[in-house]
Amino acid sequence: MTRTEFKLFAAWEYELEELWLNHMEAQGWHLQKIYMGMIYRFEKGEPNQYQYRLEMIDKENGEEYIRFMEEAGIEKIGGYLWWVYFRKRNDGTDFKLFSDVRSRMDHLTRIYNMMNMLRILLTVLLSINYLMAFVAAWLGDRGALVSMFGLIPCVLVAVWLWGGCKSLSYKLQDLQQEQKIHE
Repeated sequence: MTRTEFKLFAAWEYELEELWLNHMEAQGWHLQKIYMGMIYRFEKGEPNQYQYRLEMIDKENGEEYIRFMEEAGIEKIGGYLWWVYFRKRNDGTDFKLFSDVRSRMDHLTRIYNMMNMLRILLTVLLSINYLMAFVAAWLGDRGALVSMFGLIPCVLVAVWLWGGCKSLSYKLQDLQQEQKIHE
C-alpha cells in the first residue's frame, strides 16, 4: 500500500522535516520518493526499519559525497535542488550526518548563503518594481497603484525569508559558541 503526502517545509526547517519523516517511519511508512521538495510518496512496511536525514550538499563535491555515503551503507532516496534525502537501516544507533560542530556549521552556512541570496534578489526586484510603480503613479497612471498592492505577497515572502535567515544566523551563533567551548 502506498500513501502520498503534501507537506511544505522551509529550508531552515530541515530538522523538523527529518523529525516528520522519522515519525512516518515509526508508523511503518517508508519514504520511497520525493517530488518538488513537497510531495512525499511512502510505502507501508514494518515500522522503524530506517532512519532519515537531509542535507544540502556542496555542489562541487556532491556526487563524490553521495558515492561515499552509499559505500557507507547509506541510501540516497532522492533529492530536490541541492537537497539530498538519505536513509540508513536502523541498527539501533543514532544516524548522524554531521560528526562535529564544524560540519554542522558548514551545513547551516550553505543553507544560510542560499536563503540570503534569494532574500537579497527578491528585495532588489521588489524595490525596482515599487519604484517603477511609484513613478508611474506619480506620472498619472492609476493602474500603477493597483500593481503596487499586487506586490504585497512578494513583500511577505521577503519578510519570511528574512526571518528564516535570522533563525539560521542564531543557530550559527549557537554553534560558534559550542565550538569555542570544545576548543
